[in-house]
Amino acid sequence: MPLIVETGGALENANGYTDAATVREYWEDRAQVIEADDIEVEAAIVVASQFVDLKFGPRFIGKKKNPDQALEWPRKCAGPYSDTSVPRQLIKAVAEYAKRQVDAPLQPDPGTAGEVVETTEILQGVGELTTRYAGGTGRTADDVRHPLAEGYLAPLLGIGGMNYLKR
Repeated sequence: MPLIVETGGALENANGYTDAATVREYWEDRAQVIEADDIEVEAAIVVASQFVDLKFGPRFIGKKKNPDQALEWPRKCAGPYSDTSVPRQLIKAVAEYAKRQVDAPLQPDPGTAGEVVETTEILQGVGELTTRYAGGTGRTADDVRHPLAEGYLAPLLGIGGMNYLKR
């Protein structure tokens, strides 16, 4: 399926928040080049948009403009954000996540890249009985966070599950 960018019209078939040119421009402004063709970048945008919606969608302020729209934005009752466009912060976050997706899977399957990255082996024994423990934090490669992208999204999120602004 080709990339269909949400224009702010609450499209029922949109699958991305931005286009490849915008993602490339975002990264060129940061003196980085995406080493992928537009088809790969567009696929990464679809994955990044889906990732944002699934991870942050329930916490976005306001509510969908149209219950049948494919993506979480545009939204109504979302404070200063127009219900006829996609916020710039969201586009920047998707650009961040899209490059991560081009470089490596944004959400690898457990067991493939989900190996423990922080662990310590602890041996305890009494006589011939020895027990081996995996200490450490238990963090996995899947737990890696993207603070800049999450920072872009922070103003779009409600606090403590309260996602409707009241006037």
